Amino acid sequence: MEIAPKDLLKLDPLTLLDQLQQGLPALIFGASGRLTPFCFVIMLLICAALYRRRRSRDGFWRWVFPRKVYANPSIWIDVKLMLLSGILRAFGFFALVGFAPVITATLQNALAGDSSTDSTWSPVLVAAILLIATDFNGYWVHRISHQWKRIWPFHAVHHSAEQLNPFTVARKHPVYNLIVAFTGGILVGVTQGLLLGLVIGRIDFATILGVNLFYYVFNVAGANLRHTHIWLSYGRLIEHIFISPAQHQVHHSIDPRHFNKNYGEVLAIWDWMFGSLYIPAGREELVFGLADGTGKPLPQIHGTFTEALVEPFRTAFLAKKRKRLVVAPRSGFLR
Repeated sequence: MEIAPKDLLKLDPLTLLDQLQQGLPALIFGASGRLTPFCFVIMLLICAALYRRRRSRDGFWRWVFPRKVYANPSIWIDVKLMLLSGILRAFGFFALVGFAPVITATLQNALAGDSSTDSTWSPVLVAAILLIATDFNGYWVHRISHQWKRIWPFHAVHHSAEQLNPFTVARKHPVYNLIVAFTGGILVGVTQGLLLGLVIGRIDFATILGVNLFYYVFNVAGANLRHTHIWLSYGRLIEHIFISPAQHQVHHSIDPRHFNKNYGEVLAIWDWMFGSLYIPAGREELVFGLADGTGKPLPQIHGTFTEALVEPFRTAFLAKKRKRLVVAPRSGFLR
């Protein structure tokens, strides 16, 4: 199906967003997120291969689901925040600002109008360009969320997890999800609109879905392990290009060597380019959570569901009145 800018704008925005966000992966697998039965099955198969290779003394299930991780109260905060986000998303709470496709269409239409011609570029190349542009924007949204002291407290909810599990990917404050949807929507929409309007031309619907499909394949191929205790490195060469689960675990570490490292979602080239890349030489023992500038763990400030929702507002908006602002040093705003 071909998408012309004028036709794109006639569609109901929420319907359009749902189509673009869910995409082809949803048609094939039933959902586009990581927390699906299919993704969990693939994760277990990868774990089985790693288990055989490492020959752990523990039984397989104890090795994959250790009690210290999955009996930790922190996991319930993860699950509750995941459920809250799911409820808000079901009511269109995040879709109201997730308007990247609308911005893309508007900008493309303004630049090319009805004279926009069908792209002669390879669909694979176009999908790769859009993926790179989207991932570049995602890198900066993530990095800014660490370095802007009004946003960091909301992102700190995610980093306050002291034990990582696959549900930690959803351990995010609703305000942070809104910020990401808003800023990411603008950046992605403008970038894609400029590319399509000035360079590439009109593309078919399958090309846009191909970007989502790539993200889904990347997630299936091991992204669930990035929020676990299981170490999976891609090797030094590949980790200059793609972010491995081990690199993202390093991003959660409270070791000062790891502060402000590995912001990338899919591509590591942005971290490499902007000086935030960290490639471990081998397996590292990591401690997760929030810490001070020396790497000393800070008290858990998101120990309950209510604290996880309320505390970020106190930290973000009462910062001037609080001499000891409890944040992680990776934010760059220690007090």
